[in-house]
Amino acid sequence: MFEDLDYNQLNLVQNILKHFPNLVDANKTIPDADPFVIALAMAKRWTVITSEQPTNLTANPSARPKIPNVCEYFNVKCYYDLLEFFREEKWEF
Repeated sequence: MFEDLDYNQLNLVQNILKHFPNLVDANKTIPDADPFVIALAMAKRWTVITSEQPTNLTANPSARPKIPNVCEYFNVKCYYDLLEFFREEKWEF
């Protein structure tokens, strides 16, 4: 699924990176999608599902934040446990 970026999403990405500048690795040769995924969820009021575990930023403030950390900060619903998402949605297999 691809969504075109709009002005609102770009502003949200800027705000995310203002609060979490080390969310992306500036030394990578391919761009990080994390701030764009979170901005899209913010703009559309969607839920983020990721396999990333949150980083304990309280114990280690210089640690690189993960998607769940940023989602929590911006009050974006985020699942980092797929089974929890299945249970919440009442999916049965």
